[in-house]
Amino acid sequence: MSNTVFQTYPSNIIHDIYLRNSVGDFFNIIISEMANGACNVDVISRRPQDNISSINNFNNQKSYTGAFDTAIEFIKTCFKGAITDIDNPCNTPFISKTDQEVILSRKGINVTVTVNGK
Repeated sequence: MSNTVFQTYPSNIIHDIYLRNSVGDFFNIIISEMANGACNVDVISRRPQDNISSINNFNNQKSYTGAFDTAIEFIKTCFKGAITDIDNPCNTPFISKTDQEVILSRKGINVTVTVNGK
């Protein structure tokens, strides 16, 4: 007997971005494309030293760069410690490395963005 799985919902393309800060927190920004042309952004935060994690969702962003900007502003405002590392582990489907660095620079964050660890 074999099992078959049917997908009954559309899949969304996502853009994962990993961040770390100077106090050891880890963040995963997940930007997803929605059918209506908008995008959603989730920010997952993990603070391993205190065994705490959370997820925050910012729906209906008008652009990918706006979604990234919102996520960075949330992390910068709500968490202690400077952002030290940013990596795009699965390429950059929505926001280029250059566009990310421009947004970070405008916020006074001086970090080199990597893509696939490079």
